[in-house]
Amino acid sequence: MVTAGNSGAIQPFGGAFALFDLGLPTSGTETINSRFQYNNWYFAEFAQDDWKVLPNFTLSMGIRLIHETPVDESQNRQIAGFNSTAINAATVQAEKNYAAAPSSYLPAASFQPVGGLYYASPSQRNGYFPAPLYWSPRVGFAYSPGFSHGTMAIRGGFGVYINPFNDYNAGQAYGYSATSTYVVSNLTNGNPTSTLQDPFDPNVNPIVQPYGSSLGVNTNLGSGIIYFANVRVPYVEKGSIDIQKQFGRSWMVEVGYLTAHGVHYSYSNAISSTPLLPYLSHQQTLDKTVTNNLTQAVTNPFKGLFPAATTPNGVTVPNTTSLNTSSTISVAQLLQAYPEYSSVTQQLVPGQNSSFNALTLRLEKRMSYGLQFNINYEYSRQLGAQSQLNPGGPLWYGETSSDFPQHLAATVIYQLPFGRGRRFMNQSRLMDEIFGGYEVTSIYQFLSGTPISWGNVVYTGNFSDFNNHPHQANGQPSFNIANFDRTSADQPNSYNFRTFPAYLLRSDGNNNFDFSVLKNFTLGEHMVLQPRVDAFNALNHVQFSSANVSPTSSSFGVVNSQLNASRQLQGGLHFIF
Repeated sequence: MVTAGNSGAIQPFGGAFALFDLGLPTSGTETINSRFQYNNWYFAEFAQDDWKVLPNFTLSMGIRLIHETPVDESQNRQIAGFNSTAINAATVQAEKNYAAAPSSYLPAASFQPVGGLYYASPSQRNGYFPAPLYWSPRVGFAYSPGFSHGTMAIRGGFGVYINPFNDYNAGQAYGYSATSTYVVSNLTNGNPTSTLQDPFDPNVNPIVQPYGSSLGVNTNLGSGIIYFANVRVPYVEKGSIDIQKQFGRSWMVEVGYLTAHGVHYSYSNAISSTPLLPYLSHQQTLDKTVTNNLTQAVTNPFKGLFPAATTPNGVTVPNTTSLNTSSTISVAQLLQAYPEYSSVTQQLVPGQNSSFNALTLRLEKRMSYGLQFNINYEYSRQLGAQSQLNPGGPLWYGETSSDFPQHLAATVIYQLPFGRGRRFMNQSRLMDEIFGGYEVTSIYQFLSGTPISWGNVVYTGNFSDFNNHPHQANGQPSFNIANFDRTSADQPNSYNFRTFPAYLLRSDGNNNFDFSVLKNFTLGEHMVLQPRVDAFNALNHVQFSSANVSPTSSSFGVVNSQLNASRQLQGGLHFIF
């Protein structure tokens, strides 16, 4: 028997090796993961042709046909679906237990702990079923009016673009991994039975093998489960039209419009939460009565009803979830759908959508007299139904995290008019070496700030008096915080029905100017030495991060960090030959 203390003399060396040689592990795990082979097939055919209807009018048409198979696993080890009416090992007895002490919120006849997962089989090897064939047509045209004499082009098009499912949507594989924990307390006559040579003694601390699908419909009782919904292929309908007009020899103006409507985007939905929605409080502040009622502990009708699993090497693995071991359960757990699980989630639910519209303007000047520039402006909106305010509830429609309405970008290149081949100082080699060969380049970009993501907060004002100034510094709030309830005890929890938007206000926008200067020194006929200086964020304009949106924080509404980098100067020497 070995004991330890801290009163002995400190060993100058060898202590760690002695502990390794004489001691035993204090903790450890061994994980066994089954091997999987996932398969799917993707086929696509495309046909396209251009038809020159008139000398100045061309029509383009095409179609893409797509067929894909869902992802399956070679040995059918993945979950293929959820049977919402299946009788599992806990159903009958749990209903009897609940009927003996029902909650006032839920009549005994409405308590139905049914449902169970099922694994893939030779007759159904996958968890979702895409359409047998996707159609993706597109059509476009290009027209140059005769009166423009080739200086104007009108172009447009429309297409449907498919987003196939073949992006590794493999189903869950519950039961096909197992972790064994080293148990230090395994003792025989006061002596440990496990050794460094064999810490997982098969008699007292065996390694647990995966038990696979042996539990069948009783798989993951007491835990969360995930399965695939009835999918629909996501696609985007895109359309565009633009008019381009050339002026003179080097000027061009373009006006365009873009639209894109995406449907059947998929998301994950906690269907087990849906029955709770009618019981949630519709007041903004914390509802203590609702919270106390839904968190109230009542008799657990599931205790001891979930079966244990037996591994291939004969080890019994008990169900240790709280739903199987605890004597009590919350009312909220009883009220959820399929209460024998901690949560039930559908994946690939085809309910999201998006809408993008943009007006684009472009002014371009091709290189002449040493000057070239390209200026682009875009006004756009990206809206969509992509997030849930309440678990299991409908999707909230509004601006998305990709909504940046204002976007201006300009690129300018100017070759200074001095030196050989330029307008001034072009006669003297000395003047050319001193003043010639200079070129300046600048890039400017302005982009609207990112929409700010919010949690559920208590707001008593209207949505027009925020007075948002995202560039506010010096520790002052960047928006009006007067109409927010900042009392900790008032903050809503998961039992409040949320109506506050997912996105509101914007962070500081991107307002950046880069600048560079270079000079070309000609060395013979085929070599150029080019020293240059580049300034990134040349005006040292600060782009602040999003404001703090936690009402109970002392820095609520305050911007306390910088998003972009400060001015950076970079020098270089290029040798071109």
